[in-house]
Amino acid sequence: MLQQPGVTRVLELLGPDFVVEVETNGTLEPSPELAARVAQWNVSPKLANSGNREGLRLRPQVLARYLATGRAFLKLVVRDASDTEEAAALVTRLGWPTERVLFMPEARTPEELTKRHDFVRAESLARGFGVSPRLHVERFGGRRGT
Repeated sequence: MLQQPGVTRVLELLGPDFVVEVETNGTLEPSPELAARVAQWNVSPKLANSGNREGLRLRPQVLARYLATGRAFLKLVVRDASDTEEAAALVTRLGWPTERVLFMPEARTPEELTKRHDFVRAESLARGFGVSPRLHVERFGGRRGT
């Protein structure tokens, strides 16, 4: 979202048939031009487990703007019961539709992913949320690309 003017210009050059999804932490509001052009927003605000203070990681008025597009999913990274409770409370606080909420297990290795998958899946389904995989962790572990 820091690159909005450039991204908007590239999308203009690509034309309207090019389908775009954007992932964001939801702290910066999209411009009207970008908001109109993006087919799906994947909004992943940080929870307390990130170590960031709430005022930096959560901006309810900005999250409301994404929700208002009607094209946003809320994707929350969780690892334990404390995280799932915090995430569920945030969904309620924001008034986000449950069918547009995804839990994703926090994991940096395939082993952590396997360990947390069943718990996160059960917590998601119990609340009527979806589950998002972490294919990059499953396939590549914590390795960075070259």
